[in-house]
Formats: sequence, structure tokens, C-alpha cells
Amino acid sequence: EAQRVAIEERVAAVLLAGDVVDSDDGFLAAYGPLSQGVRRLVDAQIPVLAVSGNHDTRVLPRLADEIPELRFLGRDGRWESEVIERNGRPALRILGWSFPSKVVRNDPLDSLTAAQRDGRFEDGLDLPTVGLVHGDLDVSGSQYAPLSRANLENTKTIGWLPGHQHKPGDLGGERPIGYLGCVSGNDFGESGPRGPWIGTL
Repeated sequence: EAQRVAIEERVAAVLLAGDVVDSDDGFLAAYGPLSQGVRRLVDAQIPVLAVSGNHDTRVLPRLADEIPELRFLGRDGRWESEVIERNGRPALRILGWSFPSKVVRNDPLDSLTAAQRDGRFEDGLDLPTVGLVHGDLDVSGSQYAPLSRANLENTKTIGWLPGHQHKPGDLGGERPIGYLGCVSGNDFGESGPRGPWIGTL
């Protein structure tokens, strides 16, 4: 369903914020559907960008190695950026970081360079930037990449899209900073709307 909507809406890109599988052990079960979905989007000329979370530190890098069209950002816990084009022109930059292991006790933003924090990149393009990262938002001491909202706000971005919590956050306002949430609830206590988000720039 999500791929169909993305194709019908002709979105500029599809972003995955990690934990697309429950565990690295789920590779065989997840590979087929995920591979098919990525290939459908790529065939429709829609870029797919992803960062890994604590549950798919091996699955997503391996998928990206097997499906070159899946752009995996932040391998080995190093920040990377990718420019998204619209109608043949640069339109948006995605800045991403991936879990290098199942446990990360430091804030990933501590490793951003001063230039990245200020919105200056080697390509020299002046583009709006969206951060794509996986971690625990405002949970100090977490072993799952504790993200400080103050650190996120102290960057020259138009928003941050963290993955990790199942329940979607509030992504309204001028500069959204909040969890994307899972596509579906994982237990009976997780009520409320679920599904992919569509952002407009």
C-alpha cells in the first residue's frame, strides 16, 4: 500500500528511519517483501534512502549491498548526506546516521562536524536539509543512541525525522522534530493512527 501511494503521488523520495525488521535474525523473512518494495519504487524512479536502527544493524547494510538502488546513509556510525533531485534539479538534502552496533550510548549528533551542523557541505549547494536518524529522543542514559532535542534544534536543518519509538510523534509546525513511528502498532496498547508520512516542501 505504501509503495502504491508513493508511486501515485510521485514523491521525491522514500525515507526509512531504521528498525524495518524486528531483529537482524529476521533477514530471510524481511528480505523478500522489502526488496520487492524497494525495487518497485526504484523502477518508478523514486529514490529510497535508509538508516539502520538497533534492530537492523546487519540487515539494512546487507540489503543495500545487494540492492545498489537502496541508498544506505551513515554506515559505521558516520554522518553522510545525499541530495534529492526534483525535475532534474537539486531540491533537498538528507543527512543520515546509522547504528553501527546494537548498543550506542552516546548522542549521534556529537559526531557531526561543525560544517554539517551549520548546513555547509562539500557540494557547496545551498539546500534545505532534513535529518534522518534513529535513537531515543530525550532519554538521557539510553543505550539506544540518546538524542538531545536541544542538539537537534541547534543544527541548520528544516527538521529531524527520528526512528525508534513505535508511537508517532508530533511532526507539525514550521520545523518538525519527532518520531515517525511504526507503520502498524506492535501490540494491543498501541492505539492511534499509523502509516507512512508525506511531507511537502
